[in-house]
Amino acid sequence: MENLSGIYKSPLGDLGKYLFENRIARIISVTFFVICALASAGIALYAAFYLQEAEQRDYIYQSVLPIFLVPTGFIALLFLLYISTKTMDKFELQLEKIREQRVEITRKMENDRELDILHTIQLSLNQLIEYYTINKGQARSSFKFSLFAIVLGLLTITVGIWFYYLGKTNIELTFITGISGMLLEFIGGAYFFMYKKSLEQVNLFFGQLIKTQDTMLAINLAKDITDNTKKMEMTDKIITSLLARNMTQSQ
Repeated sequence: MENLSGIYKSPLGDLGKYLFENRIARIISVTFFVICALASAGIALYAAFYLQEAEQRDYIYQSVLPIFLVPTGFIALLFLLYISTKTMDKFELQLEKIREQRVEITRKMENDRELDILHTIQLSLNQLIEYYTINKGQARSSFKFSLFAIVLGLLTITVGIWFYYLGKTNIELTFITGISGMLLEFIGGAYFFMYKKSLEQVNLFFGQLIKTQDTMLAINLAKDITDNTKKMEMTDKIITSLLARNMTQSQ
């Protein structure tokens, strides 16, 4: 996870954080983004519908349009990095709290002279919570990226079809646009597949969490019984139930 968070903790990520957390910088960035986006759309539509000569359209597409299109894409990239950085920071904070709890449980186990089964169960529960949190974060990220890639791919394919029916651009541009959209759709499908697998792991770890919590509750309730005979009977039932559950899972 440290390598993953290092991707977002980069100079671009720091720049995005400054632009969108500082009020004045955020207003300037959003205003500049809207102006550049509207200018890009207006220039593209003007070149496509009103210019008849191919040389003029090529000049607009190659020399004028990038002046507004590049800043638009750059600001959008910074915003995505900013959102990703905030998500990763929250995710790392959750994992840090879980690891602190594990250190505390380990310290209790080292200080206790007698082995307490509850501490062992708490340690296992803490590890399960960590795995559950990691897989839940991966599932959310996969779902978000899959939606983003699919929507972007659909828009790219739509633009390619629009270029084809417009008939004022060369066939190579239409072909490249369509292939790019199909690749984005494939990437979105791959992320959806990753989301499905991560969701299966989340459900698996959630089931293990429930079982571990039930075990801890049963042991605590058995400890509170004052009658030694009933206490031994309940302990035997708990052991029998755990053994039966493990045998069922192994089959």
